[in-house]
Amino acid sequence: MSPEKPQYSAFPWKACPKIMETLIDGAKKHGWRTWQKRDKAFFLEAYLRHHMSMVSGEEIDPESGYPHMWHAAANLLIYIDLESREEAIKLAADIERTKQSTPDFPAPQGFTER
Repeated sequence: MSPEKPQYSAFPWKACPKIMETLIDGAKKHGWRTWQKRDKAFFLEAYLRHHMSMVSGEEIDPESGYPHMWHAAANLLIYIDLESREEAIKLAADIERTKQSTPDFPAPQGFTER
């Protein structure tokens, strides 16, 4: 296996349907993909609420009927996704700044410009 390539076999795929079920329930309540418009701190707080409910001995969320563990996992995945999007936006801005500050040299002899 190449360390540069994603190792998808390491992911716990059997957990996905449970987390997706929780995400769909949230979409019915809050709207489809509205999580993309929220600040990532919202999802860290939601994760902590569900985590603390589990630590306190409450396994099932009384509002949804789903396990707090599923909600906690869904909130962490959303948090990670939003964090990754922020990093991608910053990287794109850095690349654009680099392009603007780099002199535009002509292509060397024998190369065509595209």
